[in-house]
Amino acid sequence: NSVKIRLSCDLFLNRWYAILSAVHSESPAQFFNPDMFNYFRLSTRLMVVLGQHIAEASTWGFLPPDHRHQDELIRLINSLSIEVDLFEDFFEAWNRSSQLEIQRSSKDVILFNKEYVPLLEEVHQLYSRLTGQGSPSSLIVELVAAIPSGRGKFVRYSHDVWVLVLPFFMDHDNEPAFRRQMLHEFAHGYTDKWINDTDMDVYQQRERMAEALVEQAYIQFCWPFESPYYTSDVQFHQPLRQIRFRHLGPMSTSFPRHSEAPYKVVPDLFFMGAQNEEAVFFSAALGRVWSIPKHFFKDDTLTINSLYQDHFINTGFLVNVGVSLPIQENKLNRFRFHMTERCNLSCTYCYLKGGSSASTLSKDIIDQTFRHMIETLPEQQKVDVEIEFHGGGEPTLAFDEMRLIAQKAKELLIEPRFRLQSNGVFSEEVLAWIIENSVSLSISIDGPAWIQNRQRPGADGSQSRTESNIRAILTQSYPLQTISIITPESLPYMDEIFNYLKALGVKAMMFNLSHALGRAHSATDEMAFIDAFLPLRLQAETEGIVLVSDFLADLTEGYTPRNFQCDACRPSTCVHYNGDLVACTRAYDILPPIENPFIWGCVRSDGLYVDTTKENALQSRTLENMPLICQRCFLKYNCAGDCLIALYQETGTWSEPIQRRCDAKRWFFVQYFLRLMRES
Repeated sequence: NSVKIRLSCDLFLNRWYAILSAVHSESPAQFFNPDMFNYFRLSTRLMVVLGQHIAEASTWGFLPPDHRHQDELIRLINSLSIEVDLFEDFFEAWNRSSQLEIQRSSKDVILFNKEYVPLLEEVHQLYSRLTGQGSPSSLIVELVAAIPSGRGKFVRYSHDVWVLVLPFFMDHDNEPAFRRQMLHEFAHGYTDKWINDTDMDVYQQRERMAEALVEQAYIQFCWPFESPYYTSDVQFHQPLRQIRFRHLGPMSTSFPRHSEAPYKVVPDLFFMGAQNEEAVFFSAALGRVWSIPKHFFKDDTLTINSLYQDHFINTGFLVNVGVSLPIQENKLNRFRFHMTERCNLSCTYCYLKGGSSASTLSKDIIDQTFRHMIETLPEQQKVDVEIEFHGGGEPTLAFDEMRLIAQKAKELLIEPRFRLQSNGVFSEEVLAWIIENSVSLSISIDGPAWIQNRQRPGADGSQSRTESNIRAILTQSYPLQTISIITPESLPYMDEIFNYLKALGVKAMMFNLSHALGRAHSATDEMAFIDAFLPLRLQAETEGIVLVSDFLADLTEGYTPRNFQCDACRPSTCVHYNGDLVACTRAYDILPPIENPFIWGCVRSDGLYVDTTKENALQSRTLENMPLICQRCFLKYNCAGDCLIALYQETGTWSEPIQRRCDAKRWFFVQYFLRLMRES
């Protein structure tokens, strides 16, 4: 499929074009050099005839060598009334060429073959894609010393054979000018078919079209470009292909371009797949996705073509060899309070069987938690701390205790942040307090009434009250995220759930799977869930809606590479209503407290008690301590070994990944990255 490039430094051509090439001429078509007529004692009459038949005269030299014979030249000269003895004089001058010129020709061929043949190979593919025009099977490049710098000629000898005539280029200071002239003349082979009957001068139109192609080549290779021709309105058969990339989080957004050599490929780079003649990559350490045209690589081994190196540098694919990317490490910055077991709903899938008792977090437990766990924090750790109100029941049913915790947090911490997970069934007083204290609010709602009331039943139907509060919140332009639990029963209706929430005006949604825990007797199939979730995720992006899932963590929203799966590995400080400290609220009822590896301590009236064995086990649950299959996975800094509770509940350990869950996650993100780059 490539152009076959043959280089020629024919010395006879140099003598012939010493006659035919004009050093100073206002007319672009004026290629003969009057000074050479005196040198070769040619008549003025011949100058006139050549001026009239310059195209025919110049074409002879561009014929392929197997078609170029002396008798053809003699016939050409005779047709121009040139005496044979003048032709013999010309041949004698040709034979007097010095050995130095022969050596010079050889050096130019070597230099051209090394520096410009690869460029022409790339450019012919580029021009062909942009114009939709076919390329020749053979391209003959003639290097002619007699042609002055800045001049050149393109001849279409036949459909399959093109000829490019260029000057010698031993003067390295003029190499940029030579390169541009070469690309310009080559462009004529593709643009000549574009020229049509317009008011524009044919020559001007031809040059403008060629310049438009040259400009695209310069953009493709990241070279600066200026032209006297207006080219912006030229329409191409296909747009110019360049490297496209997407940021997935703040790490990628703030990552600077590295201009210092030597370079290396960005760390933790994974090949996601190929589509539309482009290769898609993802860097787990940077959080960036690239889609790279295949012709930017030399071959199927994905070796970078050096012609496009600046593109790889500009897009962060290549970085300085000394660059290392930071991975977020484990640190404590959140306290979650399990407010109460009381609940005004009775959700069919509740993993803690909310409403089964009236137990509520006591003032004493609150006081002891602040005394032993928050007051004792170093001053630098009292900044950027989040206080979350959660529970097996509805937190707002312990509203007085919530306000007490918030008051203490404001007294002891520096600008604490507050978060509430609620079922949305609360009073106007509670809503006013939420807004006044800038509480980040998540409301659980499973969809329209026929889904919500069945999965989240209440005394008078939960859907109307929850929806009423959501509308009131959104009316005040207050930020809100909804959480919808996708059960095996509601799985077929994810489209309806999404469209219902969108119609309410919700701009941030989370779809989570149900787990066979508590009241739930069966879990949602992961593969079936993500198969339905993927198109919704892509649709949400186009509509300015944030749609995430705790099954897929935060790879598609605010991605920050980390070596731990979630807060449970810190371990998280979830203060149960009875003072027990659990790494994750969902894990509390997996086993009795003493046997439960997630319950790592407790707060009592006489102090804080920590089971250091359990604490250390949770803290050591990092990527580095997971099997190699996790360390070599492209989700290594996001999934980081998968959910501890899901693994432990199914296998009795949190250190061995479950193949079914891994396959579902990997399939989703490969498909997501490919579609993301295809549709961007």
